[in-house]
Amino acid sequence: MKILVACDGVLYPPRSGAAKRSLQLLVPLARRHTVDCLTLRVEGWEKHPVLGSTESWGAEFRELCRTYEICTVEVQSMTLKYKYVWYSQQFAKRLEQLVVKEQYDGVVAISKTVALHLQGLALGNVLLDLNDADEMSHRRAALHGRDLRDRLKAVKNLLFLQLFRRRVLSKFRHLIVVCETDAQFLRRQLPHSAVHVIPLGVDPSFVEEAAVEEDGVLMFHGTLGTAHNHDAAMFLLEEIFPKLSESHPNAQLWLVGPGARPSLVELASRRKNVTLTGYVPDVRPYLRRAAVYFCPHETGAGTKTKLLEAWAMGKAAVASPVAIEGLPVRAGQHVLVADSPAEYLRAASRLLGDQQLRRSIGGEARRLVQESFLPEALSAQLEALLAGLSSGNV
Repeated sequence: MKILVACDGVLYPPRSGAAKRSLQLLVPLARRHTVDCLTLRVEGWEKHPVLGSTESWGAEFRELCRTYEICTVEVQSMTLKYKYVWYSQQFAKRLEQLVVKEQYDGVVAISKTVALHLQGLALGNVLLDLNDADEMSHRRAALHGRDLRDRLKAVKNLLFLQLFRRRVLSKFRHLIVVCETDAQFLRRQLPHSAVHVIPLGVDPSFVEEAAVEEDGVLMFHGTLGTAHNHDAAMFLLEEIFPKLSESHPNAQLWLVGPGARPSLVELASRRKNVTLTGYVPDVRPYLRRAAVYFCPHETGAGTKTKLLEAWAMGKAAVASPVAIEGLPVRAGQHVLVADSPAEYLRAASRLLGDQQLRRSIGGEARRLVQESFLPEALSAQLEALLAGLSSGNV
């Protein structure tokens, strides 16, 4: 097959969790098929590569592509549509030129931004990869966010996203998300579109790691400035760790990742045995030493990359129902589930006091990742969808 990948944000190196997830699907695909890539790069919007391993999936994908074209635009030349998604006339024109000229068997469009640029082309062979159901995420943030400004922002974004869904997303026949919960939400909102599930994968280098834990080390990681990660970190600092420290005075809490807000920095500075690392190029050395992993999200959507990475390294985790939704897990076997501060305290205390339990739960979680969340098998699902579109059987 001849395939076009169209994305926003540079995939070399990956600039977001969604970009990294896309690369996990695309690298095996590019080994077997002819792949061209057109990516939108906006001057002035450079960010750190996604928090993860030092191995650059982006470099491998770039080398495997027949062509890898970066369409660089100035931020001043872009227009904000629906007060939520940015539009570049230059990128739209180049995208149309490629699609018309090359007659691709399939187009993988990654993100809402690319959907906006493709909407007028009326292509039936497009797979739109949304990663998560953002509209569902904003609904949750509006209802359950800990910060008033985040809740108000979520309400505003929700209104514009609903308009975007009706005017743009509804034009696409095939969409992809990472878990069934998000798919069910979108199927209700877009009854004339087929919504497919291709799970989030894990960089195999995490599975290959040999974890050597340190007693008492608790960990959470991610981009701490985003609303759902900020809320999770504040919850740990305000309601869990101080009480846990009373019964486990040697416990340490590591919050790993960039973007911590001033309120989080200030609170962490007042807590003993709390470490804020800031940005790190490789999260694996921290995960390797953790004894217990926390994933206490009450907002957000999709699958939590951080949780799969912890599981891949054999870590016993305490997670919220939201964090594990859509995952084929059993509470007590793969993860301890908590839905209140008291339940988090009980679960964390159990794990800190029982190394055998930690190893049992962490081992089961690691096996789950090996069986269901490695990129090669997930890429085969994407390949099958594209083949079905090309042949008209999907």
